[in-house]
Amino acid sequence: MIPLSVVAGQQIREDQVHHNREEQANVQELAPASFTAGRVWRQSDLELLDELSAPVIVIWIKFPSTSAGATEEFYKLQYQNATSQRRFGQFRSAEAILAAHEAMSAAERQARLAWGQSVVRKEYTRRTWLEQPFLSPFFDNWPMANIGFCTLITKPIRVEVAPGQVEICQVYEMEELLSVASTRIATMYHNNPVFMFLFDKSGKLLHANQQALDHYCGASDSNGSSKTITLESLFRRGVYPGGEAEMRRAHDEAVDAIFRRKVKAHHHMQAYISRKTGKTKWGELEMWPVHDRVTTSDAMLVTVFNMTQRKALEAQLQDQQVTLQQQNQELEKLNEIIQVEKLRLEQQNTTLAQNLAAVVQEKLVPDAQFNLNTPIDEAISVLRSLIMGEQPAVERLLELHNMLTGCTTELRQPINLEQQLIQTTGSDSEVAASMVQLLQASSGRGRIMSASDVTDGHQRLVQRPSGPTGSVAQHSHLPSAITPVIERMLQDAEHNWHFDIFSFAEATEGHTLSTMTFYLMKRGGAMTKFGMHEASLCSYLQALEAGYNPLPYHNAVHVASVVQLTHMLMTRGGIMKAKVVDELTLLASIMAATVHDYGHGGVNNDFLNRTMHDLAVTYHFQSPWENHHLAASLRLLLKPEHAFLSDLSREQIEPWRCVLGNEVLGTDMKKHFSILTTFLAATKCPFSSSNVELQRSGSAGAAWLDIQPENRLLACQMMLKCADIGHLAADCTTHKRWAYQLEEEFFQQGDKEKALGLSVSPLMDRAHKGGITRSQVGFFNIVGLPLFKAMADVFEDSAPLYEGALANFQAWEAAAAEDSLQRTGSAASRSDAGSQA
Repeated sequence: MIPLSVVAGQQIREDQVHHNREEQANVQELAPASFTAGRVWRQSDLELLDELSAPVIVIWIKFPSTSAGATEEFYKLQYQNATSQRRFGQFRSAEAILAAHEAMSAAERQARLAWGQSVVRKEYTRRTWLEQPFLSPFFDNWPMANIGFCTLITKPIRVEVAPGQVEICQVYEMEELLSVASTRIATMYHNNPVFMFLFDKSGKLLHANQQALDHYCGASDSNGSSKTITLESLFRRGVYPGGEAEMRRAHDEAVDAIFRRKVKAHHHMQAYISRKTGKTKWGELEMWPVHDRVTTSDAMLVTVFNMTQRKALEAQLQDQQVTLQQQNQELEKLNEIIQVEKLRLEQQNTTLAQNLAAVVQEKLVPDAQFNLNTPIDEAISVLRSLIMGEQPAVERLLELHNMLTGCTTELRQPINLEQQLIQTTGSDSEVAASMVQLLQASSGRGRIMSASDVTDGHQRLVQRPSGPTGSVAQHSHLPSAITPVIERMLQDAEHNWHFDIFSFAEATEGHTLSTMTFYLMKRGGAMTKFGMHEASLCSYLQALEAGYNPLPYHNAVHVASVVQLTHMLMTRGGIMKAKVVDELTLLASIMAATVHDYGHGGVNNDFLNRTMHDLAVTYHFQSPWENHHLAASLRLLLKPEHAFLSDLSREQIEPWRCVLGNEVLGTDMKKHFSILTTFLAATKCPFSSSNVELQRSGSAGAAWLDIQPENRLLACQMMLKCADIGHLAADCTTHKRWAYQLEEEFFQQGDKEKALGLSVSPLMDRAHKGGITRSQVGFFNIVGLPLFKAMADVFEDSAPLYEGALANFQAWEAAAAEDSLQRTGSAASRSDAGSQA
């Protein structure tokens, strides 16, 4: 290969170049004046470059400044030798190069500009390392595969770029192309901050990394050759108390250790004077014997470490360690203080919690917790003790005997229910009386009224609104005619525990119940599975809806809400998932929810019994309304135009009717404790008839398959009971709206009782402040929360119902506490006024 010396006018053959490579490597031509006064190359002279085996190009580069002060690049090719054209393709035009530059990021353009300016300003031959992407804008065939970067030799020459115009151009010779792996190794090696040298036996420098050359020589090329750096010069850099003799001994000892004794490593500490500060510093020469594969002879690898920096760093780390230890001690002391304060705050918190519990106990919580234990439960407990080989106390057996022989109510009602209700509801006797009337089963009928009273009462209570009877021909609205807005609401009803029933009622314009029931039956697949006639179902649902009186609470909207919650409990609450019921039972449950208040007259069962109403007499004073709802809805179903279940077989009708009847009759609150305690015993007692402990719907499916049918009916009764008072778990606004509507319905019953000359039932006199809303805390405590909790314990997917009820209970509880404080304050004010008088 003929090097760039050809361009300088010296025709040296390739073998001579190799012989003189080391000498040429560090030759630097001086001064602009020395070469500007030299030869001027014409275009024809540049053809000599074709004789070179290395790729060579001659470029005219300028960096003119723009009006805005920025610097631009100008490239113009003067010559490209044949080797360069073969390997890299044609050199691109100035416009193409500038376009490639414009596509680069600002940082990349700035880096390229800085490198180009540094090359142009160096008016001597130099070697530099360029990464491959740096050259990509210049050649058509660049980049080349597997090439990381190249060694580039640059030299300035004077070229006649145009007749009479001489410019300084740059000659570029691609001396060496390195692979990607070699490139990365070279990059790590040359940028290593540790100085590294390779010397032969005579102490002559064979190679050094770029950091070492820059430090010891100021600037040097990348092949590591140098005339000034020797092994002896490294030792002479140090300051020795013994002068030249001590330096020689250290040098000779290192040479002997590496080249003669061939120790694994030799270390030499030396003091030296810093060129920057003039202070004495310490360095370490670490030397190893190596084999130079280029010369195939022994060599010495030397690294130089700055021990002063290392010592300073060690001292700094030691100081930091001391500081951290001090900080750690301070933090430990602070932690001890925090722990003491934490203990004090925990004790204070415990005291405050106890005080708060005492206040709540005094203001809201009854003296005794409500006990759901029934005579049957007590008897079972005694029997269990006997089965386990225990001997119950005689007093307990006598107490059970007296309890069973003297019981005047159902054996499934809690023991001493009336006394417990009075104790649980606190000092409000009217609330206690209301709870007793609602929940305690009794055969008492009240006073016997005259025939005129009975007749008058019947006319007042069960009057049906005049108008259509509900046939299909008389109603233009069919449940199947569902608008998109209603469709979206119904889709929400399928999975929402807090469905907005009042907004739905406004959208369906008086057809809330029929629309809701029809949709859920159709979506559930019951019509297809059981061959139900849609027209007959529509006719029946409309006739049924027309039979609901426009009462404040027991109306068609309330029933539609119960239907929606029944669907939620069955399909989303875990009952179907636990395989408690089949699809026929689901159909019966939806129908039970639809008819469970059919024909309600706006008064309770006690009113019917007290007034000797026809319904009370007909059903022997046992759940007159519930029996009426069931019987009247079944009579309506028997009409030919309403017979939507005519395709069911007798084997299907019997269980359907059984489920329907048990669920509707189970909504009588007089049976509340009987159903609840039986359900608790059946699902939790290990000695129950099912002999299965059912705690969670997720794992109870297999157990329900083996449970007795009556306990399956219990689950269905519990489900409808939860849905019937489901507004307790609705959002607070919806729940309170239902509560006040029920209160108004009770007030209307109180008005009827006054008109009939009867004593007004507890909490039904609108003349007194607050009606049923006064009993909400007690009703939640005694009825709502235990019912929802029992359901959630067995069917955990129904937990949202319990959680919603708990939130509303806490709201009523807070309101009751605030009301109690206000009444206490008013009483204190009156007392102070009386004492001052």
